[in-house]
Amino acid sequence: MPALIIVSTSFRQFGAADVERVLNNLLGNPAIVPPVADAARDGAVIVHPSSIAFERARFSDVIPYDTEIGLEKHPEVWRPLRQRRFDSITVLGLDPVADHEAIILACYLEADDKRFIDRRGVHDLAPWQAQVRPDLRPREVRVRRLGPERQRDYLRTVHRWLGDQLVKADFDPPIPATHRDPEVSDYWYPRLATDLAQQTLDLLPEEHGASFSTLMLRDGSLVHTSDFYRAIANFVIAVEGMDSVLDVGCGSGFLACYLAASGRYKSVLGTDSSPWRINGARLHAELHGSAARFDVMTMTNIQLPDKSVDISVTSYALEQTGEHLERCFSEIRRVTRKLIVLVEPTNEFFATLPSLWHIPARGWANQYYSMLSKSGLAFAMRPSLLYHYFNPGTVFVIDLQHRDHPCLRYPQLFGPGVEAWPGGVTVS
Repeated sequence: MPALIIVSTSFRQFGAADVERVLNNLLGNPAIVPPVADAARDGAVIVHPSSIAFERARFSDVIPYDTEIGLEKHPEVWRPLRQRRFDSITVLGLDPVADHEAIILACYLEADDKRFIDRRGVHDLAPWQAQVRPDLRPREVRVRRLGPERQRDYLRTVHRWLGDQLVKADFDPPIPATHRDPEVSDYWYPRLATDLAQQTLDLLPEEHGASFSTLMLRDGSLVHTSDFYRAIANFVIAVEGMDSVLDVGCGSGFLACYLAASGRYKSVLGTDSSPWRINGARLHAELHGSAARFDVMTMTNIQLPDKSVDISVTSYALEQTGEHLERCFSEIRRVTRKLIVLVEPTNEFFATLPSLWHIPARGWANQYYSMLSKSGLAFAMRPSLLYHYFNPGTVFVIDLQHRDHPCLRYPQLFGPGVEAWPGGVTVS
């Protein structure tokens, strides 16, 4: 079987001679890919920036791309490759963070062996692939507890950030960085590769120098997991008697795809105001063979009939409604027949020290208790299983049909302790 070589976008700064020199030096090892001199004979394929010219005779197939390469960038380049299986895939780049889009693309192509080669050496793609190509079938949540030093470093980093913010504000109260409007999306660019990279421990560090998927359990310990949306899906799936689900503000569609894979629902629909996010969600569903559907809709105008879905869910989506929270919730309520589950950051109930600054400074919606009390609906809150230390999550269960307290009607959703989370949790 042939080898596939993907030259990442970061190599655009070099000329073909420089790249070929790297190929000869690094890829000439038969243990990695066939020598470049024999590449054509062995059927090797190379995908490269169009600014770098290669001799076609050197390879079986030379495929140029413009500007960038990734799942949502030039799919016409990689879709034919997805129909083939390679002996090996090698991504040639400078740094995993800078080249994460090419790495994730390689994870979604088929090969017996995959590697990323940069200035520091050879990296096996298997650990990253396990995190960015999730198993959507129903199972327990899996988390890996971080070591004491890593936990300490993370907390100190967040606290230093908080101290810097307080100093910059001259110790005045936080002022929202921007006006939040549900009609204006924060995302007007392709996001799927970034969202997938955020599921890994080290492929895409965030603001605080750690992975977005470094999360906190309710016992205060820090863990890494790619199962943030798996946990929310398990919570929703634990409610029986629901045939249809609406995921409002679905982003890249991770939660909707988990819900659809459960086999519990006749329909799963995800909506988002960003066309880019919906395109990414549809692609994610396609790559995983998911039956979830996705459409562009804002939270103030969900284009569905009244009471047309059994259960509606959100996951860190209503945060962006700011002062328009009540209006958006009313629209979700209008289209929902039985139950609403909101998983949203707020410091009204289970606050952490940095959240007292982060949530108001971001302009996140933070008036859930007032809104729900005025609604007259039966509702209950519980802390989320997993949340960011600076952005703690609260789960709201809102019953649209009954006056009984949700804790009484759905006791399976409110068990104390990590081990009582619906669907089970494995901590290693």
